[in-house]
Amino acid sequence: MNRMLIIGYGNSLRADDGAGIAAVRRIAERYPGVHCKMVHQLGPELAEDIADYKTVVFLDASVEAKEVTVNRIPLPVSMGPMHTHIATAPGVLALAGRLYDASPLNAYIIHIPASSFEFGESCTPETIRHIEHSVESVGRLIDQYAGSPSMTKHHRQG
Repeated sequence: MNRMLIIGYGNSLRADDGAGIAAVRRIAERYPGVHCKMVHQLGPELAEDIADYKTVVFLDASVEAKEVTVNRIPLPVSMGPMHTHIATAPGVLALAGRLYDASPLNAYIIHIPASSFEFGESCTPETIRHIEHSVESVGRLIDQYAGSPSMTKHHRQG
């Protein structure tokens, strides 16, 4: 399982905006063999980390999602414009391909429904339920890729 990277991002000082980080904390406790990273926002520095993994999962709060959504990111991602303050999961994946000639075989983004972005370090009870559901979704991905070739063979773009 050590070939999977889980990245949770958001502002843990703005209530539900910290849902991605809260989910990754739970994932790290429940699945100690999986590498987890928590960041305030996605940035170009993540490209180096991503280049070393076969499967990458991003978790983030979403005001648009009504339920936890697991979306596969089509790979490889072509490089488009990227700004350090508004980086996206596909943008960071594309940067890993461009800079390190490496791309994961599998990439997902999980959106966690969120409603409160007020100052505070706690998520709302509804978002906490969604966080638990997102952890279960990641668990299914871990089960899916734990013994697959994507967890053991490094993929280089051609």
